[in-house]
Amino acid sequence: MSNDMMRIGVSGIYANQIALNIAGNNITNVNTDGYSRQRVEFTAEKLGGVDRVTVTRLLDQFAQTQLRKDTSNLGFTESYLAQADQTDKLLGDASTGIGNNISSLFSSINTMNNEASSISNRQLALSQFQNMLASYQRQSEQLSSQQDEVNKQITSYAEKANTLIGNVYNLNQQLGAVGASQNDSQRSTLLDQRDQYIQQLSELMDVQVTPAQGDAVNLTMANGQALVLPDSRATISAVPGDPEPRRLELSVKLGTQPYDIEAKKVGGKLGGLGAYREEVLEPAQRQLGQMSLAMMDAFNKQNNKGLDLDGKLGGDIFSLPVATAYGDADNSSQLHQVTGTVVDGTQLTDQDYRIVFTSATDYDVQSLDESGKVTGTLASGTVPASTTVDGLQIDLVPNGAFAAGDTFTLRPTRDAAAQITMVMQNPESLALASPIRVDQGSSNLGSAAVSSVDVTNTDPATSGFSATPPPLLDTTAPGRVVFVNDSQYQLYDQSGAAIGGVTAFDPNTAIPAPPLDYGFSIKLSGTPAAGDEFTISPNIDSTGVMTAKSDNGNGLKLAKLQTDNIVRLNQSGDSPVTYQSVSNAFAGMVSQVGDRTGTMKIQNQAAQALHDESQGRLQAVSGVNLDEEAANLIQFQQAYTATARILSTAQSVFDNLLQAIG
Repeated sequence: MSNDMMRIGVSGIYANQIALNIAGNNITNVNTDGYSRQRVEFTAEKLGGVDRVTVTRLLDQFAQTQLRKDTSNLGFTESYLAQADQTDKLLGDASTGIGNNISSLFSSINTMNNEASSISNRQLALSQFQNMLASYQRQSEQLSSQQDEVNKQITSYAEKANTLIGNVYNLNQQLGAVGASQNDSQRSTLLDQRDQYIQQLSELMDVQVTPAQGDAVNLTMANGQALVLPDSRATISAVPGDPEPRRLELSVKLGTQPYDIEAKKVGGKLGGLGAYREEVLEPAQRQLGQMSLAMMDAFNKQNNKGLDLDGKLGGDIFSLPVATAYGDADNSSQLHQVTGTVVDGTQLTDQDYRIVFTSATDYDVQSLDESGKVTGTLASGTVPASTTVDGLQIDLVPNGAFAAGDTFTLRPTRDAAAQITMVMQNPESLALASPIRVDQGSSNLGSAAVSSVDVTNTDPATSGFSATPPPLLDTTAPGRVVFVNDSQYQLYDQSGAAIGGVTAFDPNTAIPAPPLDYGFSIKLSGTPAAGDEFTISPNIDSTGVMTAKSDNGNGLKLAKLQTDNIVRLNQSGDSPVTYQSVSNAFAGMVSQVGDRTGTMKIQNQAAQALHDESQGRLQAVSGVNLDEEAANLIQFQQAYTATARILSTAQSVFDNLLQAIG
């Protein structure tokens, strides 16, 4: 009998000692991240005592899986929002934004127009042109810095993910060595550590966990790409993008075969960075570039249509960049060159383009949406001929010869704002005067008067302006309008020869009437009388001296660009083409960034609420309750003391038995 009591007592002491250790371990780890509460379960021996002690890890697998998913969603919204909020503040800051500089520029142009011959007013306007360009460049550089920051974070998160993947794989191996039936407390601790690493990884990317042999697990990305297998693990790294090396993406390598994947598709913080780059940062860069190109091109073209203070046709104020396309890594040569040159800023969109060769000589030009998907084929061509789409001339120069399948991505607007330079140095070069003047006959009897003078083209090759300085008019260009009655007129050239026949007068129709085009036209209002005439002549005399240095006819049109709709609003292929002013375009860009940032704030709040709920559900099962553990500690301590009494009683019985025998 004492033998049985001894066996029962020893098993009880052993069992309750383990129970005390587990309760103490639970209490000690109450603040340990990822720790799952452990519970001791006893199995009774048929002949008395405790047969087996099992340590069980308390875990709700469903709650854990849901928490991983919610953690990935929260990581996505947090990284997206952190970057988008910076962009929103950058564009919305009036002290650093371009809105104030645009207003200051047009204010100085208006001041200059009030006294067109004033060098000081011209110098002020020229300085404001430089300030406006600097504000575009500054914001472009700040957005580019955010691009660099995204790359740094993608690299950092990829390195962290790589470390966590290695930790999960190593713990798989350790758990295999421990075995499911060995040292249950150590096994539970290893399982907790592995789950914690997986939890941290899920913050960086979406992961799927499936059981493997024994305690091992398989770890895959949301798209099924394996990260951890029982006998191998993948490595993940940030790599230069294809076709644009500056735009980092991700590469997953399992064995010898790498698999490239876009950051936006992996979920978690990495996915949030990729989505922010695609949905907020790059659209803002492209729109800023589109605005700057449209505005600077409009200033150039308008200045070309006037006369400067020295009586010369105006030149460019700015030099616009030529965009070079990125070639795919598997192109037949990396020395092929595809470029885009702005020929009409008002036709530019904020889209990127893909040029795909269907043969060694034939190519298609496709428009892309913000995700890089093709939205349509805009044009086809054959080298060496260039093609023009959306105000962009695309030139193609092969290194030897192109090959079918060669693909190029052209981003004409994204970095343009930082690459525009100012080429005008002298205030006298601002062309405020109109190159032509219209004088009303001194003996006119009717009420007809000049309502507008419109110069559209001063290129001597395609207009009525002379190729030889000073910019006089060709002898064949219109020179005089003579009314034969109150409803008809005859147009004469500079030499006095008639141009066409008698033409019906319409105050809404330009003179010369289409399809005649000499690069300039006039409109008359009122009612003419027979014999009334209007003389069209250069705004300089035969020696090149400005007839009226105070003329601001072209300067007023420079000022009008503030409200003119010169920025294209809709996309490639849309008809009819719609436009907006630069101010409205900038406001729209700021609003779009603000809207997407606001939407992500709401999504972040929802993601945080779901994450907290899932975490609470998991902690309800796995978390340590100090009150409960304190009660368990007392219970197991009392049980330990009681089983110790069993041993002492068995010893007394055994001693008495020996005395009785002796």
